[in-house]
Amino acid sequence: PDPKDTQGHGTAVAGIIGGLRNNNQGISGLAGGDGVNNSGVQLLAFRTSGAPLDKIIDAIVEASSNSNGFGYGCHILNNSWGLRNECNLADYNDPLRAAVAHAAQNNVVFVASKGNCNLNEPYYPSGYDENWVIAVGATTRCDERNSPTACGGESWWGSNTGFGIDVSAPGTRNIVHTTGIGRNSY
Repeated sequence: PDPKDTQGHGTAVAGIIGGLRNNNQGISGLAGGDGVNNSGVQLLAFRTSGAPLDKIIDAIVEASSNSNGFGYGCHILNNSWGLRNECNLADYNDPLRAAVAHAAQNNVVFVASKGNCNLNEPYYPSGYDENWVIAVGATTRCDERNSPTACGGESWWGSNTGFGIDVSAPGTRNIVHTTGIGRNSY
């Protein structure tokens, strides 16, 4: 699929992961290397926004496979999406669960968003087996769970709660970001 990132989220996350260190650009990635002695990570984009679920499942399997000339052999898959229709339906999906299991069987770290519906209900794929998925919640600039009433929280959404959140990450727009998407950094 065309990896064009129309919302800027995937591009910002990729910059946080793979931005070069010591480049006088104001941000350094977690695994970006220095561009001289250490080239850092290689990033691949698989577009999920608007893609049919069967294509997303195929992308997970292909990204996490590396045998007989098939697959990309990725070590980590970052997934900032979930199976909810406007925060109304929690969709448990057996083929998607099988794809996440395939990634785990290939020793791929599968990271997934806990969701932004301000609910305490299962959200997939982050809700699959806790040994297969690192589930990520969102925090505010005050290091609280992002919710409509939290300090510095977004007024229109909140990070889901419960059901095995492993780590939390900044979920507000008032952090330094790597894209010029028309918002100021604070």
